[in-house]
Amino acid sequence: MSQQVVPGPGAVVSHAVVERHWIDFNGHMNYAQYVGAFDAASDVLLAELGLGPSYRARTGRTTYVVEAHLTYDREVKEADPLEIHTFLAGADDKRLHLYMRMFHATTRTLVATNELLCLHVDQSGAAARAVVFTAEQGELIAAMAGAHAPLVRDVPLGKGIGLKGRRASAG
Repeated sequence: MSQQVVPGPGAVVSHAVVERHWIDFNGHMNYAQYVGAFDAASDVLLAELGLGPSYRARTGRTTYVVEAHLTYDREVKEADPLEIHTFLAGADDKRLHLYMRMFHATTRTLVATNELLCLHVDQSGAAARAVVFTAEQGELIAAMAGAHAPLVRDVPLGKGIGLKGRRASAG
């Protein structure tokens, strides 16, 4: 049974089409390609916050993904159109919590979700180090997070992975 989800307004929306080289030997999009599509979509949100490639080139500062959690809900095949909705689910003075939903753009079926924790870093020294956002960046981030908060209120964010019940033994 296909799950039909109609995304709400306010998300940062991006699009992709499943390319031939994204297909694995099972005849559907390879799991690594989901990461690539989500990565490109997260770049759109970061650019809207002024944290894109030009920011890095100008300041030596950027964001690193330090944690990710993907779910694969439905397979997609070559030439399927994708629509990715990205939300800023939360933030603090150095981190951004992104939540993303990938849909089949024609059927509106939920294909996958992704959660990211991104860290703001300065790469201009000998070693990258975490740094706080500027006050101006903090205002933009807070405004977007506030606008997106009602859109992710009922999403079970921060879920772990594991088997239900006690741990299975390996041997």
